[in-house]
Amino acid sequence: MSRNTLHAFNTCDDQVQPILDSVFCVLCCVVERLLYDHFDNGKFASPTAQLRAETATCPRENDSAERDFASLDRRLREKPNASTRCLEGRIMFANNDTAEWLVKKSPEEQARHIQAARPLKPDILATFQRRKLEIRKEQNRAFAEKKLAEAARVKKRTKEQEALAGTTILWVTAQ
Repeated sequence: MSRNTLHAFNTCDDQVQPILDSVFCVLCCVVERLLYDHFDNGKFASPTAQLRAETATCPRENDSAERDFASLDRRLREKPNASTRCLEGRIMFANNDTAEWLVKKSPEEQARHIQAARPLKPDILATFQRRKLEIRKEQNRAFAEKKLAEAARVKKRTKEQEALAGTTILWVTAQ
């Protein structure tokens, strides 16, 4: 393709400008909505020293979280029946470099650390079970709220349809 072809008269040129105007207008609105807090009047426009101190240890990107979820995904595919506690322990063991830390210790220290960790197992399991129960309760609460919202939405829509029709709707929608 020659350079002249790029600059040649094109019959679509009168359509391109309005399309680009629309696209850039939408992009501008989306960027403003997503980055509002970072603009001049936003809450992150001029961070205070306290906010900088609070967020100093926060990672600038989410590579580690992406890596953890990729590891979890791979482990779930490899071992679909593995418990969440097992998967969590394996990922934490890998991320915390526990094996390397333990290898650097003398055999006596290794044995002492392992002996000290064994009695903690029941407490760790109990904590995990409590956390699992709390998560399950929160999921059930969110599901119940969603069902109530859906029922209210259906009821509202039915009332609107009845108002438009001027009569009571006799059919029931299948759910």
